[in-house]
Formats: sequence, C-alpha cells, structure tokens
Amino acid sequence: MKQKLFKKFGFLILLLTSMLFLCSCSSRGKEDAQLAENEYNVYYLDGTGQALTSEVYVASSALDDAKGLIGELFDVMRYPADRTDCMSTVRKEITVMDIKLNDEVLSVYFSDSYSNLSVEDEVMFRAAYVKTMTQIQGVKYVSFYVNEQPLKDALGNPVGIMLASDFMENIGSGTYRTWVDLSVYYGNASADKLVPERITIGYGKNASIERVIIEQLIKGPGEEGHVRTVPATLTLLSATTKDGICYVNFDSVLTDEVLPVSPAMTIYSIVNSLCELSNVNKVQISVRSSTNIVFRDTIDLSQPLERSLDIIETQQN
Repeated sequence: MKQKLFKKFGFLILLLTSMLFLCSCSSRGKEDAQLAENEYNVYYLDGTGQALTSEVYVASSALDDAKGLIGELFDVMRYPADRTDCMSTVRKEITVMDIKLNDEVLSVYFSDSYSNLSVEDEVMFRAAYVKTMTQIQGVKYVSFYVNEQPLKDALGNPVGIMLASDFMENIGSGTYRTWVDLSVYYGNASADKLVPERITIGYGKNASIERVIIEQLIKGPGEEGHVRTVPATLTLLSATTKDGICYVNFDSVLTDEVLPVSPAMTIYSIVNSLCELSNVNKVQISVRSSTNIVFRDTIDLSQPLERSLDIIETQQN
C-alpha cells in the first residue's frame, strides 16, 4: 500500500513539475574560466520566457564580501539591464527575509508568499538563483527556507541543499523542454543503505530521461559521505520503457566489476532511481541482452524488479 501511495504521489509530482520550455542558449554569457575576477554570469529568462539565459555582470562589491555580492547580484537578477530579450525570474511573490552564510552553505529565508509561486516560476527562479550565487567565492551550496521551514517538494520532502550542477538543462534536442525533480540513489557512508540525491533535470523531447538517470548513477554521487553503487566504467547499451516496465541493457562491466557494496545496493540503486519516473513501475535489467543472470549469486534478474523501500536509509528527524 505504501509503495502504491508513493507511486501515486510520484505521478502527481511529475505532472506538477513537468512543463514545456523552448530551448534557448545565450551567447552573451561566458564560461566561468573566461570570467574576470569581478565578473559573474547572472541568469534570467530568455525572450520566450521559457528557458534560462545569462548576462555577464561586473560587480562593484569586493570579492571577499560574499554577503554584499549576494545582495548585489540578487538586485541585478530583478532588473535585466536595458535588455528586451531577457526577463527577470524574480516574481512579486518572492520576498527575501534573511540570508545566512555558513561553511559554504547559503541559506535563504523567504516569506510565506513564496509558496504561491507557480511550479514553473519556482523551478526557474530556483535554478537561476543557485546558478548565479554559487559563482561567489565562499558559496558552494544553497538552501531555501519558506516561513522558517525548509522548502519542500510535492511529496512533502525537503529539497535540501542545492548545487549549480543539480540543474541540468541541455539534455537532448528538440523544440520542447520538460523539467522534473527526481531522486537518484547512491550508497550511504556505511555502504549498507541507499540515500537519495535530488536533481532537477530539464530535457528535450528527443532525450531519454532513463539514460540521463543511469548516467547520473555512473557519474557517481555529488554529496560528501555518499558512495557509488555502480562501476564508473559501466556502459548503458539501451534504455526503453513500455507498459510500465523500463528495460535497461548494460555491458558486462555490471557483472564483472565488483564494488565494495552489497549486490542489493547496486541493483536497487538502478531500480529505485528509475522508478522515480511516473511511467515506470518495474525495471528489467539485462547484461548484453541476457536476463538469465543471478547477480553475484544473490539477485535473480530474469524478471522485472519493483522498487525496494526497505533498502532506503530512514531519515532521522
């Protein structure tokens, strides 16, 4: 019953957070390596109002004045300078009550009106803010609070600390873009349970979101204390979803390379991550197109597997 309820809300969050965006990329911004000491890419909506673009801004605050830069860049985010093809992501509902900066974590406290933002406006603002502010020396992570409480997703789970890399835009091609919040599961510090890392993915209509999720697993965890569950050299040969079952086919690295985690952690990091998708109920894993496998003499891969909630680490309040 708990699993069905989780899936029901998973479907709801995908419906709520999925939206169509026209792909856009600004040539006015610069890569970080090309920016001068006092230059920053400030992120806005592009002329369509449906994708992010950036403008290089020369800041007047000192490099070591992090809070001064945070305030200055936020003011610049509000008002694009003399541009008709850029629009601010800062809506009238967004009121910053306080900011705190400790151990590279920028905590931003919003008034209760933040909760009135539409899903699309909230996602775009969050992406623009995090991408802009994490360029500041001493700011690596950003955490949002609404009415003194951590920002939560549609499942009621805290969004948690965010990095610029959490917001992935240029995945796949095509005219339309869909955004979705997902959890990708890695191992905890004890390597005995799975823990989620939240990512926000924007992908084109021709992209395979299943492939994106597996590539994130192969890339490995982004948070300290988390451990990888699949080999870094693993190759995904194919990924398709039909009738609620996601079929993923890997090369032999999956079975040949042994990691210091349990077989269940490897398999269910794949299964649980893919089951975050609203259209996936089970995952069929194959190796070089064969499902006649008992993974590490423990897990039978001949049949599709459902999400396992028991292997997920319980969050301590």
